[in-house]
Amino acid sequence: MTLSDINLVDFNSFTIRNTANLDLTAVVEDDDPNFVEDAGDEIIGSTAQTGTVTDTSSGTVLNNGIVGHERRLELEHPTSGETLVASEISFPTNPGTDNGFDGQYFIFDGPIIKGVTYTITDSDYYPTSTNYEYTYQDSNVVCFVAGVRIHTPDGPVAIEDLQVGDMVTTMDGGPRPIRWIGRRTFGAIELAANPKLRPIILFAGSLGHNLPETDMAVSRQHRMLVHSPIAQRMFGRQQVLVPAIKLTKIPGVCIDEKTEAVEYFHLLLDQHEIIYSDGAPTESLFTGLHALKSLSYDAREEIATIFLEIAKRDHAPKPARYIPDGKKQKRLIERHLKTNKYLLHEQDTSI
Repeated sequence: MTLSDINLVDFNSFTIRNTANLDLTAVVEDDDPNFVEDAGDEIIGSTAQTGTVTDTSSGTVLNNGIVGHERRLELEHPTSGETLVASEISFPTNPGTDNGFDGQYFIFDGPIIKGVTYTITDSDYYPTSTNYEYTYQDSNVVCFVAGVRIHTPDGPVAIEDLQVGDMVTTMDGGPRPIRWIGRRTFGAIELAANPKLRPIILFAGSLGHNLPETDMAVSRQHRMLVHSPIAQRMFGRQQVLVPAIKLTKIPGVCIDEKTEAVEYFHLLLDQHEIIYSDGAPTESLFTGLHALKSLSYDAREEIATIFLEIAKRDHAPKPARYIPDGKKQKRLIERHLKTNKYLLHEQDTSI
C-alpha cells in the first residue's frame, strides 16, 4: 500500500486506514541476498535491484523499475498476538540520488487488517520505546537548532522568535514570507537511543570568510551552500548544497556530542530557497519526499493544507541549488581539504 494509507501515531502504533487499497502486489528482484541499504553494498537506486508494483484489482502497473529498501518494522496484532513484517520500498525519481521518489509502498509478509492498531515491536531504525513519536526517519530531519539567527530585512532574528508571515532574506529573490514553522524537541533519552539526532556544530569562520559569524548548529541532513571553483570544475556550477554531516571532516565542523537536548526548527517558504543563518548561506525546508518523511503525520497534513500540490503523486519540487549524490559530496569535500580551500570561496555569497 502507499504511504498515504498509513497512520503512524507514535513509535508503538501502526494502523492501516480503512480507505487503504490492499489490492497491490509487489515483485522485487535482487542480484544478492542483501536488499537493505545498510548491507554495505546496496544503495537506493542500485541497478541490481528492480521491482514492480501492480494494482491487482485493475491490472494497472503503478511502478516499475529500480527500487530501494527504506526500513523494516515488526508488527504484532493487539489481540491475537500474530506477528508480521512490514518493509518500506521506494522507486527513486533519479536513481542514486536523494531527489525524490515516483512511488513508496509498504509490503507485508502476511495479511494485514484495516483499522487495527498494530504494535511496533522492533524496527531497523529505533529501539522500541513509548517515549517516541514515530516519524518515518528522524535522522533525515532537516532543520535549524534553537538560537540560530536567521537574516531578515530588519536584521538577524533568533529562529525561535520568528512567526509565520515574517519576511526572511533569500539569496535569489529578496525578502520572502515564512509560510510554515515546525519545531520539535529531543531529550537525552532520544539522543542516546538515536545518535543521528545529534546536531552538527559549525564553529565561527569554519566555512570561510568569517562565516558563519558565530558558532551555529543544524541537523545532520540540513544542507549548507558550497560556493567554490572546485564545485564549478566538478559539477559545472559554482554553487551546490551539501548536508552538514558531510562537512564534519572540515576543521571547525563536528557532531555535538555534549548536548543533552536539542530543539529543532523548520522554516518553509513558498519554494526551496537559499537563506542565511548566522550569515552563512543555507537552505529553507525542501519539500522532497525524504524531507517530508522526517516530519510527523500532523506536520505533513498541515503543510499539505497550505501547499495542495504536495499531496499530489507527481509532486517534484525543484531544489534551490544542485544537490550532488553522496559519493560526489564526499569527493567534493576531499578535494577542498586536499587543496586547503574554503567551502565559501567567494565573498558574494554573504548577505
